[in-house]
Amino acid sequence: MDDDRVLKRLKDYHTGHGNAVSGPELSKSLGISNRELRQRINNLRKAANPICSGDEGYFYAQTNEELSHTIRQLMSRVRNIADAKNGLLRAKAQLDIETKALCVEKESEKQ
Repeated sequence: MDDDRVLKRLKDYHTGHGNAVSGPELSKSLGISNRELRQRINNLRKAANPICSGDEGYFYAQTNEELSHTIRQLMSRVRNIADAKNGLLRAKAQLDIETKALCVEKESEKQ
């Protein structure tokens, strides 16, 4: 399965928001897993193909507004992922502090 097959399916049958297809339906029709479909979509987007997505599924962009909407969605996801990463970094720092305090406490008990 190559990216071109996914692109052709979207261009031929799912152009414009009104013709969106769900991920599971598209992956089933192409005979690939949902994970592989997401990877293929990502590859196509990185190669500057106007593949959009929304609650209704994937589609080939028909307008700049459709592209802008998908770009806004992706930016929101990037911010949410960054927030999650930052939370984990704070948790790691707190765990490091607690671990060091525990080591100091154990050393004190030995003396």
